[in-house]
Amino acid sequence: MEFAESSQQFGPERALALTYLPASRREMVIAIWRLDLRLRELAMTAKDAMLGRIRLQWWADQMAQLDPLHPPAEPLLQALAAAMAQTTAAQDDLSELAIGWQQLVQDGEPDDAELAAYADFRGRAMFRLMTGDDQAAQPVLIDHGPTWALADVAALLPAGGLRTRTLALAARMMPLTGPVGTARAARAAGALAWLARWDVSGTHRPALARIARMAWHRLSGR
Repeated sequence: MEFAESSQQFGPERALALTYLPASRREMVIAIWRLDLRLRELAMTAKDAMLGRIRLQWWADQMAQLDPLHPPAEPLLQALAAAMAQTTAAQDDLSELAIGWQQLVQDGEPDDAELAAYADFRGRAMFRLMTGDDQAAQPVLIDHGPTWALADVAALLPAGGLRTRTLALAARMMPLTGPVGTARAARAAGALAWLARWDVSGTHRPALARIARMAWHRLSGR
C-alpha cells in the first residue's frame, strides 16, 4: 500500500508508523486497522444501542472462530484470513477489538467503567496485534494500549463532558513512564504510544515535532 493511500485511510501519523513495521507484518496490520475502522463506524453511528451491540457481537464471534482457509463471504474477514496465511494474529485479540468497541454502545453516554473496559479490550488487543510475536516488547508496550485507545477516541468526540472524562481517565490509566528500550519490530506501536502521552497530557506540538518524536523512537527505541 502506498503511503498516500494509507495516509488517506488511517491518517498521516499512522501511515508513518506503518513504515516502521517489518515488511512481513504490514499487510496484517493494515487488515487489522481496516477492521478496526469498520468496528468504530458501527459503534459511533449506532442509533439503537441493543442493535449496535448485537452487530458488534457478530463481528466478535466471527473473528473468534475465523478459519483462515475457509473465511466467510465478507471482504474484511477474507482480507484478514489472507494476511493470517502469511503471518500470525491471535484470534482472541481480533475478537477483543469488537468487544472493546461494544462497551461504548450504550443508551446514554458510557460511564467511566465502560470507558475503561473499552480501553482495556481495544487498546491492549491492538498493541498485542501490532507487536505480534515480539514477546520482549509486550511488557513495555501493552500497558500503553488503553491510554492510546482513549486518546484515539477522544479525538473523535466534540468538546464537552464525555471528551473531558475520556481524557481524564486516559491520564489516570497512563503508565508513569513512556515506552523505552522498545524492540525495533515493535516501534510502530511505541511511536503511537508516545504521541498518545502528549495528547493526554495536553502537550500540543506542531506536526513536525510529532513526526520528529516518532522518528527518534524509531531510531532509538526511546
